[in-house]
Amino acid sequence: MTPSQVSDKTGSDSSVAKPVLRQMMLLFLVVISGAVIAINGWTLWNSWQRTLHLSEENARNLSVSLSRQAEDTFLQIDLTLQDVRDRINEGGIQSNLQQLLQARKAALPTLDSIVIYNTDGYVTLSSFTTPLPKTNSADREYFRFHQRSEESGLHIGDVIRSRISGNMVIPVSARLNNPDGSFGGVVMASIRLDYFRQVYDYYNLGDRDLMALMKADGNLVYIRPYSEALINQNISLSPLFTQLLKTTASGAAIYRAAVDGRPRIFGYASLKNYPLVVTAGYDLQEIRQAWIADSIGFVLLNLVLLGLLFLLGFIVLHHIQLNLRNQLELTAVRDQLTNMNRTLQGLALVDGLTGLANRRQLDWFLPRAMERAVKLRSPLTILLIDVDSFKAYNDSNGHLAGDECLRRIAECLKRLPNHSEDLVARYGGEEFMVVLADKTQPEAHLYALQAVRAVADLALPHEQSSVAEKIVTISIGMHWQPRVFAGASPSEFIDRADAALYQAKDRGKNQVWVSNMPPSIATD
Repeated sequence: MTPSQVSDKTGSDSSVAKPVLRQMMLLFLVVISGAVIAINGWTLWNSWQRTLHLSEENARNLSVSLSRQAEDTFLQIDLTLQDVRDRINEGGIQSNLQQLLQARKAALPTLDSIVIYNTDGYVTLSSFTTPLPKTNSADREYFRFHQRSEESGLHIGDVIRSRISGNMVIPVSARLNNPDGSFGGVVMASIRLDYFRQVYDYYNLGDRDLMALMKADGNLVYIRPYSEALINQNISLSPLFTQLLKTTASGAAIYRAAVDGRPRIFGYASLKNYPLVVTAGYDLQEIRQAWIADSIGFVLLNLVLLGLLFLLGFIVLHHIQLNLRNQLELTAVRDQLTNMNRTLQGLALVDGLTGLANRRQLDWFLPRAMERAVKLRSPLTILLIDVDSFKAYNDSNGHLAGDECLRRIAECLKRLPNHSEDLVARYGGEEFMVVLADKTQPEAHLYALQAVRAVADLALPHEQSSVAEKIVTISIGMHWQPRVFAGASPSEFIDRADAALYQAKDRGKNQVWVSNMPPSIATD
């Protein structure tokens, strides 16, 4: 490979490398950006899932806490009513029983009153210290329930407004039986609804968060935020009653509240001993807004880092493009210089008459062909070619005809099958030289014979020729070296080929003569 070919290849590789580098930089930016976005997206998603999970845990814990508070409240009422009923069953309604009712009411601040009704719904005894107006409660739901049912257990009724105190209360009642088991009246303890308002307001919740105490049939007993219009409203079609409570007594889930349709994270828990359910719900939108507010700093920081990465990448790309533009300009200048050098090189290494390699190129090529043969342990052949009786041809036909004859012979030699490692050159005057690499002796000899026949086939008239056909012919001296050793000189090869050429001339011309290989070179 000549120096100009090396330069062309380097320039081509450089021009290809720049776009590839730019594409790799773009790919790097895309991959890194995608990775950053994916990692941050995954981090944000996990953060949101953790927030939801933590909210569910908090809602479940809050609902369990409220259920235990309600359990304790109703247990106290239950024990009080059982005590009152047991005293009535043992001794009947006595005057000292009113003092007991007053004492129990004073001991339980949750209570609005404790009242004993007769079979007709009139007050027999109460915890009030002042005389009561004559009112009848036979129309109340809890009274009718005990009239119809022989169950002796605690009954929790719907929220009502007390006809005695005027307060909103939760009636908790038990049936009184006569000795024969017939209906003997009702003992009722009413819980102030404000008590649950005080308890539920104690918890620090958002404006849209929700807590509720419900009966097992879905009727609302109390709800925060408080709305009297929602009290006793039935929400049994809520997912809480249609799905969740059927599978587990407590837990957490996300669903839309039946009272306002807003999605919330609800915790729920059923009371163990009473037909009540407590639920606590965190507004999903407020949770999302709080999570976004907490995450916005992280997102902005990553956006800034991503922006800096893009900025840095585009700066690098800009420099790559600038370098590419400069490289293209330098490449254009270099190509011009290369073309000029190639032209000058052509003038320096190519014979102007024949277009073959000239003597200077031959002197540069032959030592390198010998070095290659030494390294590869391959044979090397030199053909020294001379135009027969060319001086006589020149004298009779003129120098212009002689130059044309040399050009025609050069064209014949060019058309012969050559390899890239071979060289056909003008040696000087009417002499040519061919350097053949990697050919066996028969192959090289056949090549030489083809050259002789090709020139003879031109049938250029030559009246002064010594051959019978009177045409221009060539003689070739061939030196074939099976193994070239380090230290051998090109002149030694040329001398052997020249001696063989002399033999070809001396033996009648228009032929090939192969030199004898001297022992000093032919053997190891």
